[in-house]
Amino acid sequence: MFSPDGFFRTGGLCWIDHDDYLFFSARLKEMIKTGNANVAPRAVEVVLGAADGVGEAIVFGVPDPRRGEAVAAVVTPKPGATLDPEALRQHVRGELSAYKVPSLAVVVQEGRSRARTRPSRRSTNCGSG
Repeated sequence: MFSPDGFFRTGGLCWIDHDDYLFFSARLKEMIKTGNANVAPRAVEVVLGAADGVGEAIVFGVPDPRRGEAVAAVVTPKPGATLDPEALRQHVRGELSAYKVPSLAVVVQEGRSRARTRPSRRSTNCGSG
């Protein structure tokens, strides 16, 4: 999953600031191709965003040896909320087809308060080299 130079390729463009905070800036492609199905990241983001306590969700494809790509999500909680990745996956499973459920869901906490803009619809291939 990691490139020889140590990057984890996700299909989006990112940058790291001088304090080592990661920012998503642009998605290289809009569709996740998993097996013979296409998944629109925004559809999954909307469902994740409706879950209790979710502040923001970013969905993207990650390499998968069997399916080509797998659906992955990075989610930040609202202030004071605690999120469980498996509960988030179950929430999506209750709303969308099984192939749209993230195989990987990661919850990240905000490290500091800062003004942010929502990543563009073209977000997420950190480390495309």
